[in-house]
Amino acid sequence: VAMRGEIDPGTSRVVAALNRVGQPQVALRGRCLHVAGTNGKGSVCAMMFAVCKHAGLRVGMLTSPHLLEPLDAIYLAGSGKNLPIEPKMWRMLEDEVQKACCIGAGYASESAEVALTVFELQVVTALLFFARQQVDVAIIEVGMGGRDDATNVLLEPAACCITSIALDHEKFLGPTHEEIAKHKAG
Repeated sequence: VAMRGEIDPGTSRVVAALNRVGQPQVALRGRCLHVAGTNGKGSVCAMMFAVCKHAGLRVGMLTSPHLLEPLDAIYLAGSGKNLPIEPKMWRMLEDEVQKACCIGAGYASESAEVALTVFELQVVTALLFFARQQVDVAIIEVGMGGRDDATNVLLEPAACCITSIALDHEKFLGPTHEEIAKHKAG
């Protein structure tokens, strides 16, 4: 079991955590835009967010990586304007996920813990947040790769796109453009 913070590709821990918090990905079925690639993912996400916001949709966005803290990578807009996300509310959601996953002290059975990485916790919390906010569209940027990325738990995304592919994360994705492209294609 991975300790929080370690890179450990795969979706099983995220699926287990989502199951424990009520499967928010089900509420987002068919309303997610999933963006993979090496370069340009953030720009594509930002453009899609701007278009959805301008159209008056209630839209959420998760980008990767965060800059200083996980909340830096979460965005929400509705009625054509950005909506603030209160740090206290975000921490409460994170605490809810951690409690459901038995992360932290005070749990008798270590085997019951779902040991999420920092990014996995961020993904689960973001999906829970977007579901509760009843977004029309959730824009989700892949963290690393695609096939084994924590974000690859979305059900029937409305659209998926892949930006340019270059050599990156070769330790996890492979040493060639072809192998990396296979991962990023999910």
